[in-house]
Amino acid sequence: MAQKWNLGDIVPPDRERRSRPRPQAPHHGMGDMRRPMRPGGERPAPHHHEDDPALHHEGELHHHANEHVEDDSLDAEIRDIEIKVGKSHRMRRYLTIVAVIAIAIGLGIGSTILMSGADVTVMPKSRSVTVNGTFDAHQNPKAGELGYELLSFEEEGERTVSATGQEKVTERASGMITIQNAHSSTKQRLVKNTRFESPNGLIYRITESVEIPGYTKSDDGTIIPGSIEAKVLADGTGEEYNIAPSSFTVPGLKGSEQFDTITGTSKEAMVGGFDGMKFIIDEGELAKARQELHLELREKLFARLKTDRPSGFVFYEPSVTFVFNSLPPTDAGNQSVTIAEQARLLAPLFKTDDFARTIAARAIPGYEGEPVRIDDVSSLTFSYPSPVEDISAADPLQFNLSGQAKIIWTYDVEKLRNDLKGVAKTALPSILSGYPAIEKSRASVKPFWKDSFPKDIQKIRIIESFDSFTQ
Repeated sequence: MAQKWNLGDIVPPDRERRSRPRPQAPHHGMGDMRRPMRPGGERPAPHHHEDDPALHHEGELHHHANEHVEDDSLDAEIRDIEIKVGKSHRMRRYLTIVAVIAIAIGLGIGSTILMSGADVTVMPKSRSVTVNGTFDAHQNPKAGELGYELLSFEEEGERTVSATGQEKVTERASGMITIQNAHSSTKQRLVKNTRFESPNGLIYRITESVEIPGYTKSDDGTIIPGSIEAKVLADGTGEEYNIAPSSFTVPGLKGSEQFDTITGTSKEAMVGGFDGMKFIIDEGELAKARQELHLELREKLFARLKTDRPSGFVFYEPSVTFVFNSLPPTDAGNQSVTIAEQARLLAPLFKTDDFARTIAARAIPGYEGEPVRIDDVSSLTFSYPSPVEDISAADPLQFNLSGQAKIIWTYDVEKLRNDLKGVAKTALPSILSGYPAIEKSRASVKPFWKDSFPKDIQKIRIIESFDSFTQ
């Protein structure tokens, strides 16, 4: 619409109004033509007229009259100016707002699509149980028996102590061998002091009687020998018995078919054999040095156990045992001797799944061997019924467990994700009917308007929860 504006709306009232130059009546005389022009188009009066009052008065009246006419004319012109308020600025503002909203909606939709996926929250079947009893574990378990694997680490350390002299000493070497039974599917018993012979004719004897488990067969019929570890002691003295890992036969079985099917092997060298002069060391100083070495070696071995222990097994720190062997001392000079100790750590490890099944079978009535896991194995306390110094020859290995445990039924997570791939959200109950380990569930699919699970299984997340279903 057209809108008229007053002068005060355009020119601030406190600003001096300036008039445009108006053409004036010509003045006669060359002097007027030669006078310089003032700003605004006026020429200054000639100097010889400045003192004439009449002329001065007349010029002033003429000047004021011209100014009044000019001001009125200017006001009239300004009042007649029409200023049109255009719509282009308002339209640009509207278009900008619409564009921002459209971009925001587009970004929202785009991010929603990019963040698309599905969360399936499930509550597996679980039972809280009280455990308190004695369990058996076998190095070569049969069906239904709990097995265990023996983890072994070794470290050596040295200390320098004072010596007071030398004396004649004879000592026998010792070590561990694994005895195998490929002769029979039944146990084979070997009595204490049964001899084992190395390829170079050196004889070692087992320090305790053992029963070697019978062999088993693989699916293709291959015989898998039963085995057990046993400690052996050299039949003679001297360093010649400190042999490297080797194979052994049983001389007492020579001439029978058992000679080739009941054998032994060692994974580590025999140590401790000595026959000669040894340094005499103060017993108190020697005991203190060995105790320090044992503590140092224990810490090193425990550190290795924490970092080098295989995954997929249950381990309890109280199950660990240590075997220490003193190595021959050496002359360090200046009436000093370097003593050395060898430490061997032994720790039984239980497969996680088998361990949980064994606990469930003992603690849950009606349990039928379904796949389960223990939520926190550290909630159970492990102990031996009696002190154990060397568990390498223990078969079965007996131990006690006590405490509260939560047993959770397990299921194949990857199979579940594949079963959900691309199917309708409403099909979730039907699919989970094939997973008896899952008691409750709910699903959330993004974006919200989709009614089916993603076709990319990487976008399907399975979340286990117990608390959210009890609220």
